[in-house]
Amino acid sequence: MGTMARRLIRQIKNDRRSLGMMFISPLVIMTLLYLLMGEPRIDIKIGVVGHVAPSTETALQQAGTVTQEGAGLDIDRSLDDGIYDAVVVVDNRGTSIHLLQENTAYENKIRSALVSAQQQPPTTESISTFYLHGTSLDTTFKRLAHTLLGIMSFFLTFIVAGIWFVRERTQGTLERMILTPITRLQVAMGYVLGIGLFSVVQAVLLLFFTRYALGVQFIGGWNFALALLIMVMQVVVAVEIGVFASIFANSEFQVAQFIPVVVIPQVFFSGIIPVETMPWGFDKVALVMPMYHSCSGLQRTLVYGQGLGSTRINLLVLLGMQLVLMIANALLLKRYRAL
Repeated sequence: MGTMARRLIRQIKNDRRSLGMMFISPLVIMTLLYLLMGEPRIDIKIGVVGHVAPSTETALQQAGTVTQEGAGLDIDRSLDDGIYDAVVVVDNRGTSIHLLQENTAYENKIRSALVSAQQQPPTTESISTFYLHGTSLDTTFKRLAHTLLGIMSFFLTFIVAGIWFVRERTQGTLERMILTPITRLQVAMGYVLGIGLFSVVQAVLLLFFTRYALGVQFIGGWNFALALLIMVMQVVVAVEIGVFASIFANSEFQVAQFIPVVVIPQVFFSGIIPVETMPWGFDKVALVMPMYHSCSGLQRTLVYGQGLGSTRINLLVLLGMQLVLMIANALLLKRYRAL
């Protein structure tokens, strides 16, 4: 027993990837969580409908940028189009806060401002809240289902792609293939098509299972087809990232060691933590994360009911990532053939 323990200690001690995953990765991840989940950066665009007292307007200005609107404001459209993050309506029925979807940070900030402007003692009983989207998603799972779809499909596809590519190398299949007249780009595209086919089936299965077996009330029709397209685009990126990472791995276990570097940081930017309230400018980092674009597109499609016009940026970014990663993988494959 002692001999076995000493042998494992020597092996792990000489494996820098294992040491990094055990001692450095947790520190990096905890630091990232500390920064992302710190004091939120909130600058809310608030539209105000109705007459408000000067003290109330002053209090709201502490929460964000306030714009006075007339009674004819189309509240739903202004929220959907991103003109306002919140609309406060004051009429004879009381005060109401209208939000695009459930957002605790926005709601708490506005409620605190409204309460501070009320006569003593302050109360929130007369302040009601309405959500444009997501009111039928009554459980945490249903509210996060679109994000969980993106996370699950990306994670599983990355692992499968990385492990299969390493297996192709260790068995000598990749070297023999590269010695043939086909180009490195064709080799890279072949692996993406081969592994990607099963990943696409996985994405379809996940989407339909979540909708019909688990009963999450996603919006159907063409929006459902658009959500499927977004998931397909994401799994192709995940395959290419898996191939890219596996080029630097010498075993299947080393592929798993890339999870804290490749997958976990993306989970933080997937929507689990509200991106728009991230401090230190970390919301800009999300723009280069494929999981952010896929989960954002799925949210706009399946929860908001928006179409191609609102998700085209997400699709174009995913397409651009596919092309960049495809070229990078083809160039890195040069190490397996002397040209």
